[in-house]
Amino acid sequence: MSSIVREKFSSLIVVLMLLLAGAEGRAGMMSPCEDPTVLSGAKVQVFIFPYESDKALTAHGQALATVMQRHVLFSALKYQSIGVAELTEAHGSCNYERVTGRVRAQLRTGQIAIFLSGRVFEQENNIYLKSRVSVATDAEQALLSWALAPQPPATITTSVPLDMAAFAPRTIPLDFLARLESSQQQARKVHSRPDANAPFEELPAGPSERYTFLVLDARNDWMHIRVLPFGIEGWVPAHALATGQELKGEFPELHFVDALVGYFSLTRGAAGQTRLLGLTEQSLSRYLQETESKAESDPRALALMLMGNARLRAAVGAWTTPLLQAARDDYRRATMASPGWTPAQSHLLACTALLCVRGACQNVDTRALETRYLEAIARDPTSRELIDSLSAYYEAAALGRVATDRSPEALADQRSKLRDIQASMPPR
Repeated sequence: MSSIVREKFSSLIVVLMLLLAGAEGRAGMMSPCEDPTVLSGAKVQVFIFPYESDKALTAHGQALATVMQRHVLFSALKYQSIGVAELTEAHGSCNYERVTGRVRAQLRTGQIAIFLSGRVFEQENNIYLKSRVSVATDAEQALLSWALAPQPPATITTSVPLDMAAFAPRTIPLDFLARLESSQQQARKVHSRPDANAPFEELPAGPSERYTFLVLDARNDWMHIRVLPFGIEGWVPAHALATGQELKGEFPELHFVDALVGYFSLTRGAAGQTRLLGLTEQSLSRYLQETESKAESDPRALALMLMGNARLRAAVGAWTTPLLQAARDDYRRATMASPGWTPAQSHLLACTALLCVRGACQNVDTRALETRYLEAIARDPTSRELIDSLSAYYEAAALGRVATDRSPEALADQRSKLRDIQASMPPR
């Protein structure tokens, strides 16, 4: 069977297997950057790039990607419908923009792709790793709507930023780097039983290799896999380098990636998501705990914002006032973590506005909301989201849904000025 036919056959078989498995499908992949595989049966898929590095560290960067891929997949087994791909590079093929563009072109409605990339670099005799995470999906997956008035409608829309800020550099111990190559070799051994001393077969290696393994079972730190199209079946170690918690201690962004898988696995309005919400909140909490003393204010603010959003995404039916108050506490903490970060301000203002419509502002005077909006816009005058949000607030005020000190004439004048500003801005 030619390599091209084999690759297409492998992708087809995996798609069929995931479709047959329904929402329970989990798969790992080795996928070349020039032709990344997107599984149609996986709702959330994580793509891990080779870590860029100086020439002396290139092999370590590739090995780190392998270890990360195995760890992320093992951690994600608690979620449903998940795929984790390790991207492999040949002749500079792993250009970030090119690869993510190819993945985006293959995504179906409702699918989510999470990209983990980074760079290993040396500075003053120290070795660091700096990671970044971004998400690709359709717009609906990133939005929340806050209905201030039904007829005529006055609705605020807030969004989760999909191109997320980079994490702070992590100092990599020299012995950690030294273990990467041997750990990668261990991660590619498929044993006949979950025992490092058991007979094994080697997974294919090389920048052009493509294969997929379905996860059939998990036991302690081992995964039972079936490798397609090679017909290999057996057990692989999930954490060849270290235990899961030790690895996440070195790289707390793995908690963040784990939380993103859980967050985007939540289906708004669906029943029975209490366990999934708990797993998402647990991963976000662990990330926040591990980074408490680190200089990464925007990612920490995003984690807190996702905490509030996750509560709302997991809710069945209309959002209750206590639920909104709990989410607002998360948004308030997010603004404290990064005071000038617009998405946190936008969510806090939207949630507060909806609580004010319900007469549940507590210590917030509804008349102060306009001032808070104007202050946020002064910090980020190009934010179409804040401008549109203030416009919805004015519409609600004109309908008598929130209190205002402005006369009807003054309010109409403000709304007219704001519409002129909106007309001059590019669409969201």
